[in-house]
Amino acid sequence: MLRAGAIILSIWCLLNMLPALGIVVYVSFLGRLHPLISMRFTEAEISAVSPSVLDTINGMAVFANGHVFALGLVALVAIWKGLVLRQKWIFWTLLIALNASMLIGFMATYVDRSHTYGPSIVSAMILVVGFGLAALDLFGSKKA
Repeated sequence: MLRAGAIILSIWCLLNMLPALGIVVYVSFLGRLHPLISMRFTEAEISAVSPSVLDTINGMAVFANGHVFALGLVALVAIWKGLVLRQKWIFWTLLIALNASMLIGFMATYVDRSHTYGPSIVSAMILVVGFGLAALDLFGSKKA
């Protein structure tokens, strides 16, 4: 069960890391606007915004997505170098950190008023399953 939980948590990490890295590359190295800007606003609305405001939004997006990638990388190392070795403190650390990240994602969806809760709900369900399977093995009753 612990290994299955570790695999599911690793999948969650990768599902968060890959788009985050893509956004960092897209915005930083290709010089494009964050994809959500063009998804949420028309060309006329975007052209009415000051370039320095768009640069600030892009800078925050690169910073945030870079941290999402870094958290995922650290979590992967913690999963495979600590959790699978039955280090309970790693379980609690990952539980707090990854759930904090999840809650912050929900808050961002609320703040930007995009009301796209579906992906966040699916993501939260993946975390529940991964941590649940790991907890069953780590903290479940011992068989004689």
